[in-house]
Formats: sequence, structure tokens, C-alpha cells
Amino acid sequence: MLSFEEYVKTVNLNVLLSELDSSYAKTVAEQVKYFTEKEAEDGDRIVLGYFGESGVKRIVDTVVNYLLSPPNSRNA
Repeated sequence: MLSFEEYVKTVNLNVLLSELDSSYAKTVAEQVKYFTEKEAEDGDRIVLGYFGESGVKRIVDTVVNYLLSPPNSRNA
């Protein structure tokens, strides 16, 4: 079985979106490609400059904790 990282590196977004019955699969795939190849580095630099490494870590930790928490405990 592929790890998540391996899957992301090898996934064909056009095929995935088509299998999900997306009516705009080609357009979405082109936008994802543009933003991951052209904009990501600038975005990463901006976010790091604004929040710093510790701030980004806190954000990531918060999101991960939320995603891993049981759904009933999220509204508490």
C-alpha cells in the first residue's frame, strides 16, 4: 500500500477528479497544478514570514488535533 506522500506524488488528478464525477475535472486539475507549482513557494514564504515557524507549527497541530478528535467532542 502506498503512503499518503507517495500517493500524492503519483496521483493523476485528472483521473481522480473524473472518478469523483467532477464536471470541471480538467479545469480544477490545471488550477491545482498552477497553484502547487507556481504559487506554493511564495505562499509558504509569506505564511512563514507572518506567523513564524512556531506559529505555523501551532496551526498545523491545531488542525491535526481537530481532525483526529472524535466528531462529538468538536463542539464542546
